Amino acid sequence: MGPFPKNFTKAGEMADFLVYYESFWKPSEVTCRSKPFTTWHSESETLYNGVNPGDSLWLVMHARETKTRWYLWKKFVVLEKRVLETAHQYGTFEIVNNVDKSPTFRLEAQKDFISVLKALAFRSGKAITATGTKIGNSLQSPRELTAEDVKRLNAYCKEMEKK
Repeated sequence: MGPFPKNFTKAGEMADFLVYYESFWKPSEVTCRSKPFTTWHSESETLYNGVNPGDSLWLVMHARETKTRWYLWKKFVVLEKRVLETAHQYGTFEIVNNVDKSPTFRLEAQKDFISVLKALAFRSGKAITATGTKIGNSLQSPRELTAEDVKRLNAYCKEMEKK
């Protein structure tokens, strides 16, 4: 595996990433949505090297009817990670979810998530500036969140709980 990127969290620090669940609405993913979501597969070496047990993946997805409305679907708390001998269809790197600590958010309880997405600074310092359907292109690679970004996401989650 390659060198650890300089802008990522140092060993021992917590890291949270925003990841795009692009295939959420595919018919093949229905079973993933109807039972406990136990694993995330990726080809991203950066994501694999960046997360450790206790870190979180914040999974976002677009609305079924339009790619211009966005939702926060799940906070996926990492239990463990491993490299698969035989690749899964979405990648060789497998991240295992701590199901008991990983809330799934009701889509119908959410206002449009775009304003939150655009307010995130990310550890890279590159905020999302795209609009409409191009937002998905900005999320093709996992993006490490800052501590302030995580606070913003947690505040959004608390707002949802009130609904």
